[in-house]
Amino acid sequence: MSRLNRSAICSGLLAALSLSGCAINLRQADADAGVYCYRSPKFHSRTCTTNLPPSQEVEADAKRLEALPDAGTLYVIRNRAWDTISAVEFSVDGRAPVVTIPQSMIRARLAPGPHMLSMVSDGRHVDQAISVNLGGVEFVEIKGAGGFSGTQFTWVELSASSASAQAKSSKLIADLDLR
Repeated sequence: MSRLNRSAICSGLLAALSLSGCAINLRQADADAGVYCYRSPKFHSRTCTTNLPPSQEVEADAKRLEALPDAGTLYVIRNRAWDTISAVEFSVDGRAPVVTIPQSMIRARLAPGPHMLSMVSDGRHVDQAISVNLGGVEFVEIKGAGGFSGTQFTWVELSASSASAQAKSSKLIADLDLR
């Protein structure tokens, strides 16, 4: 190997290490700011929550996707490859919204019965009625699709089998008890 190739390789490795340190520092800066951010490799942008996500222990518990005997459980998943830059507000029954980001998930414990799910993005409101049973688990997806007028979001009900892989590859950003 020539001296020039070794120099180029060493320079490349040093640059990669420096950049990885910046990425770690940016993530720490997000945590220090009290938010969690998704970074889009395609658009070189970031989309952030308005608060820190639950602990790793709570996330591991949520990703088991198990029913709770004393509540209905709703999982809201947002994990589509082309949905990479928008923040979408999600709320249940008109309560305080949670800002969702790409590749994220919310677990909500609800009283059994009907509920109204709402999302808002770029001033557009989309509502979805859902009903949960005591000890039951429901899955919905916030699905984004791009177009000439920006990203449009819709609700999609998911089966447990199709939701499982998406949920497990998503970041739990909120664990809500709304009973």
